[in-house]
Amino acid sequence: MPSTSSQPSSWISLVTRDLCSDDAAWQRFQTRIEQGGVSREENPLSHFGVQFVPLNQKTREVFLVHHKKANQWIAAGGHVDLHETPEQTLLREYFEELGEQLDPKTVPSPIFFSILDIDLTRPTCQTHHDLWYAIPSDGSHFQVDPTEFYETRWMSFDEARALVTDQNNLLALERIFLPASRTVH
Repeated sequence: MPSTSSQPSSWISLVTRDLCSDDAAWQRFQTRIEQGGVSREENPLSHFGVQFVPLNQKTREVFLVHHKKANQWIAAGGHVDLHETPEQTLLREYFEELGEQLDPKTVPSPIFFSILDIDLTRPTCQTHHDLWYAIPSDGSHFQVDPTEFYETRWMSFDEARALVTDQNNLLALERIFLPASRTVH
């Protein structure tokens, strides 16, 4: 019989201290996961999601999106739905946003965990807890959803750093391009 809520245990097994940028993020994750209800349906103010950065390993470029709702260049991603694990969310959102089906057997380990406190006037969403993935891809099968993004493109690390302003996106990019940044501080 399915659980009546999302699956916090799947997050506990994936999010480790080394995925967090600092001790404060690790403590906030532990406190929040104890509360349960990680989906937007269960907790509209504070919920979990996944972000993914397609990485062309041959060209060393990442695929980023100019997101309409956020009005900034960021990694694609989305919220966890009720009863989903992080991997299920990744597979669903990757297909919804980029039109490419990922093979569940080839899902890589996450590279980063972030917490974003949202400074918006609308009271519907205040905190995102996001697990980040770098997904090897050349983008040849992408069918991008034009309703979500103003623009999408492949770019180098330097190009991405020039366009991306969100701190969590910048930290994720550093973890992709500068593996030494994965060490715990």
